[in-house]
Amino acid sequence: MHNSKVVFKRLKRLKRILSRKPKMPGINGVLNFRFLDKRAGKKDAQKNQICKLGEGHITPHIDDKARMFDSYINKMYLRTALNLEPLVTEAHALVVEFNLIASKRVRVSSGNSENDLRQAAADAAYALQNEKRKVEILTLIAEMRAASDMIDESLKHHLERAEGIFRSRISKYWKGVLETSGEKLEHFPCLEKKDYEGRKEYIHNREKLISMLDDAIVKGGGLNEEKK
Repeated sequence: MHNSKVVFKRLKRLKRILSRKPKMPGINGVLNFRFLDKRAGKKDAQKNQICKLGEGHITPHIDDKARMFDSYINKMYLRTALNLEPLVTEAHALVVEFNLIASKRVRVSSGNSENDLRQAAADAAYALQNEKRKVEILTLIAEMRAASDMIDESLKHHLERAEGIFRSRISKYWKGVLETSGEKLEHFPCLEKKDYEGRKEYIHNREKLISMLDDAIVKGGGLNEEKK
């Protein structure tokens, strides 16, 4: 139980971080003033910094900013994946305990002797204790499932906000390019889609966690159905 409390506190801290406005060094950091973006675009267009990339165009400035953005996104995926690891460990321990309790068969004592009655009372108390613990574990597992879903939604929202900020800053810069360049350019520069290693790590940890939790919840439901 103590470990579960520590894990939940850690997840609450992570949720607070994800609820904040993304601050990306080099993009919307302390000294990255928005009014300078358009000016930088005009300056780069005057210096003929525009390069062909696939079916679109890009500049070294955009390439640098894209690397900074990708680094931030990857970092947030990895950070979230790292915070899920203790949850995976705790969930595994709870699932193992739940399965162990569920596999136990309480013997039924028969007879009317004093020892038989005493043993029957002890068996009943033991069975009641096991049922109580199973309910506690299933409650914790359900809370972990909800916390994991909450973190997943918070992460998605945070990354969407980060991308919105990034594209807005690039759009401002590109507007300066369009106003200055004599070339026929698209309305937005060419940006390559990245496959983040951090995302793979996060998805791996989350899928592993969800699989464990859902299996335990189904087994718990099955046990409850049997009792009915």
